[in-house]
Amino acid sequence: MLKNPLFLIIFCSLSLLFSCSSHDSTDKGSGKAIGLISSSDLVSKKEYTSLVEALQAPDSVYKLKLSGLHLTTLPMDITRLTRLQELNIADNDFEVLPECIYGFQNLQELVCYGNKIKTLGEHIGQLKNLKMISAYDNLIAILPPEIGELENLEALILSHNKLTSLPKEMEKLHALKELNVSENQLSTLDFNLGAMPKLESIDVFENRFLDRDIDALRKKFPKIEIQNDDCVYNNDYQALSTQYLDSAGIKRKIWRGSDSTAIGFLENGDSVFAKIGGCGIFSSCIEWHLSNETHSLDDSVFWRGKALWLTKRMKDKEFERFIADHQIKWDNPTEPNMRNFSIIGKNTGIDSIDNGNSYPGFTIFKTGAKSRIIRYGYGMDL
Repeated sequence: MLKNPLFLIIFCSLSLLFSCSSHDSTDKGSGKAIGLISSSDLVSKKEYTSLVEALQAPDSVYKLKLSGLHLTTLPMDITRLTRLQELNIADNDFEVLPECIYGFQNLQELVCYGNKIKTLGEHIGQLKNLKMISAYDNLIAILPPEIGELENLEALILSHNKLTSLPKEMEKLHALKELNVSENQLSTLDFNLGAMPKLESIDVFENRFLDRDIDALRKKFPKIEIQNDDCVYNNDYQALSTQYLDSAGIKRKIWRGSDSTAIGFLENGDSVFAKIGGCGIFSSCIEWHLSNETHSLDDSVFWRGKALWLTKRMKDKEFERFIADHQIKWDNPTEPNMRNFSIIGKNTGIDSIDNGNSYPGFTIFKTGAKSRIIRYGYGMDL
C-alpha cells in the first residue's frame, strides 16, 4: 500500500501527463481556442492521420483522423493541437469520449462512430462551435441535457444506438438542420420540433413509434421531412434534384423532364447532373462533367481526392463521410475508358450490398481527350 503522500502526488501527476482520459475538461489552459476558421477554409486544410506527425507542427493542425486504431484513450500530448477543428476517432474502442476533447473550443466536427461509447458526456455543451456530430453505431443510451447548449450544431447523427428518450433541451438546437436517430428504441419525441426553426429532416426509422404518431407529426410540421421507413418521404424528383443544386450555390440550371434530371452549369464550363428521388427504392445519382481534365484514369489517389472535393463542393455530407472515412477498393478495369471504385468498411449509413461488406462507390469516365465524368450515388444511373 502507498502511504507516502509525496509519492502519491507525483504518481497522480504522471498519470495526468500520459492520458487525457483523466484530464479536467474545465481547464482553460488546455485545448485553448485559437483562430476559428470558416467551413470552406477548413476543407482545404491537410488532414493528419498520425499524431506523431501532427505533433511535429502542432500549430498547423486543423484536422486529425485517428480512426481504426483500436484506441481506448488519447495521449495528453493531443492538447498541444490548439488549432484543432475537425477530429475523427471513428472505429476504435472508446467507451467514453476522452475528456481532453472538451477542451478544443473551436472544434467544428466530431466523428466518433463505430465505438462503444455510452454517452456523449455532460461536458459536450462546452464545444460551442460544433457543427456536426457523427456518433452512430455506438452504445449511447443517454443524451445529456447539455446537448442543447450546442448553438451552432447543424447535423446530429445518432443512428444505431440504445436511446430510449431524447432530452427536452433538444429544442434549443436552433441551428440544427439534420437529426438522425434511426435504429434506436424511441417511442416518442419529448421536445418541440416547432421550436427548431432550421430543422429540415429527422430520421426515426426502426424505432418504436406508432404509424399514427408519425402521421400526426407530419401533418403538424409539414415543412420538416420526417422519415420512418427506408426511403425519404418525398417522391418529387424535380424538387429534390433542383434543391440539391440550389444548396451548392449553382444558380444556372435547367430541368430535363424526359429522365427526371436537374442540370446545373458552372462558369468554367463544367456541369452537374442530379437525379434524386423515389420511395420504396430511394435513389440518388450525381455526375460532375469536367470540361478540361486530362488526368489518367489509372491514378486512383488523384480521383479519390477529386471525388472527395466534389462531395465537399456539393455540400453532400453523407457521401463526403462515405468516401473520406472508408477504405477504397479499385476494381479491375473492365473497359478502357471507365474505372470503378468501391468502398470497404463498417456501416456507412448508406444502403449496403454484398451482405454488408461492400458499399457503392464512384465511377470515373473518359468521354474525350480533355473531358471526364465523376459519378457517385446509389440505386440508379443517369
